[in-house]
Amino acid sequence: YQRRVRGAGSIEPMEQTSAPDAAPAEHPKLTCAERQLAKLRKLALQPGFWGALYGGRLAQLERMSPEERRTFDSTGGFKARQTAALELAELSGPRVYIDLGYEQLMGEAQLKHLARQLENCSSANQFADSPVALTMIHHTPEFEGRVLDNKGSECKRKSVPGTVWLRSPPPSLEPPTLYLSPDAARVLTPELESQASAYVIGGLEDGDIKGGLRKASLERAGELGLTAVSLPVDPSVCMHPSLNVHTVVEAMLLRRGGMSWAEALGTVIPRSKKQPKAAKRWSSLLAAQSHHVVKWPLIPVALEGPLLGWGRLEPEGRRPVGEKEEEESVSQNPSKRQRPHRSGKLYSARKKQQVQWMLERVKAVLEQAPGITQVVDVACGKGDLALMIAHTFPHLQVTGVDVNLPALEQSRESADELGIKNLKLVECCAAEFSQESVQLVVALHACGGLADIALNLAQAHGCSFVLCTCCFCKHQGLIPPAATWDDVSVDQLKALRSIADQDEPRTMAGGMHVINALRLSRLEGNSKYTEVSLRSFPTEFSRKNVVLYGVAQ
Repeated sequence: YQRRVRGAGSIEPMEQTSAPDAAPAEHPKLTCAERQLAKLRKLALQPGFWGALYGGRLAQLERMSPEERRTFDSTGGFKARQTAALELAELSGPRVYIDLGYEQLMGEAQLKHLARQLENCSSANQFADSPVALTMIHHTPEFEGRVLDNKGSECKRKSVPGTVWLRSPPPSLEPPTLYLSPDAARVLTPELESQASAYVIGGLEDGDIKGGLRKASLERAGELGLTAVSLPVDPSVCMHPSLNVHTVVEAMLLRRGGMSWAEALGTVIPRSKKQPKAAKRWSSLLAAQSHHVVKWPLIPVALEGPLLGWGRLEPEGRRPVGEKEEEESVSQNPSKRQRPHRSGKLYSARKKQQVQWMLERVKAVLEQAPGITQVVDVACGKGDLALMIAHTFPHLQVTGVDVNLPALEQSRESADELGIKNLKLVECCAAEFSQESVQLVVALHACGGLADIALNLAQAHGCSFVLCTCCFCKHQGLIPPAATWDDVSVDQLKALRSIADQDEPRTMAGGMHVINALRLSRLEGNSKYTEVSLRSFPTEFSRKNVVLYGVAQ
């Protein structure tokens, strides 16, 4: 009976629409194959690896005649085929090793993520049409127990067919075994693929690869004496070549199933890592500005000497620049203690390398223009660069400019503690700063419009400059109007800034190069400068590594 609410909650039965003793409508009975087809049609709508797997099975069943389907079902169907394929893979199939020897370098959260990824690897390999012999190596018993004993709900199965946890030392890995590393310059080709007997995948979480453990898998491949190759990831599709472990395994399984690498990677790479829809427009915009790149080529410059000891700049009781006190880091987040690349030590070392590289460029400018005595550090912050210039070149008068008063106070305390007398700190906006004599303008990681302010200051005084640019979408209110950016419109400039702040290294490098080339175009034809160029320091120091370099007469 249908019911209708009448009044304040009273319910009254409505007129019966059909006789209660009427026979129910008859539905045609589905055969086993038809039910399987209906189920596969729903499963094939899933994104990623599983949608491709079930879509392939659906296509196989649809190509079968009714007689072939009945024979296929009577012999066990896809389940029997999976079991046979796993047995064949364990005996003679290609072997894929997952190197879990990075456990001591990872924090608790990263280990949990990695455990889930290994579960996904095992599940995908178990149900794949063309599985591989998946073997975990170089792991500790504690991590194996974390995954297999279902601690923390990280794995639903205690054992998965087709996956082996090798506790004993692994067999000698010799060529033609290939070590897959996103940092390898050599790309996996069909020729290398046909010669490879096994593959090794570094057991790293992708956040670690893009963070402090960058190139760790490349170094491990060298230690094992294996050839390191990277997957042919199209930069126009994926923002960053570093992928999760299960994503790599799923792509290899689809590749073995008959897909090309482009199809397999395009299927398994999650949407969050794919390039935005504007990537094609960005490519055409970078191509249209290529004449600026040709006019102002990027000159890579390595660190000339070994890393200098900072001596008196690191006395006992004063923590290095950029390094957090251990007690503070432990009390706020104990898990980060186990991550050396986040403890502050690595960032301190990287900052020292950047500062020393800048010091070497300042020294080169002083050799070309020996009369320089007045130096201005724009957006000096805590004084990392200004302190070192004043300490290394006592004959220079260094002025640090920043709007951040607490950072300036810390820099002033450091200068007083170290007895540095040739450093003056000014609290003001960089755009409002003025000084009668400026002979050299420096900046380390001047974000967005601050780099333009520093360059305008050097141009106004006709003086030399060494400016490391950074974060192109920040301080947009300080960015000069579009009229000063050669032939670039407001919309194009906005798009170029977005390109320069992307995560994908090659896309980001192209945007940074174009914007900084446009900045130097303002000095074209200026007779005061004997040298104007774009320099870059190694990306191991920082990925924001493009430096504007100019020497005035």
